[in-house]
Amino acid sequence: MLAEHNTRYEEQSKGTIEQAAAAKHILVVDDDPEIREMLTNYLESENFRVSAVADSRAMSRVFNERPV
Repeated sequence: MLAEHNTRYEEQSKGTIEQAAAAKHILVVDDDPEIREMLTNYLESENFRVSAVADSRAMSRVFNERPV
């Protein structure tokens, strides 16, 4: 019974993540290029649209050019 509940929860969670990813664009701001790349790769693997920048100045440009 517990295994059935866990499986159902995992299926519901996966559907929720997939639905959120289809509708979301995430802006990653981090000055460490390895962290930006890791986060970008992970989020893209979950089907999120991702923009990644190194600092607040670049973040402001992204917001002004194309709202996230």
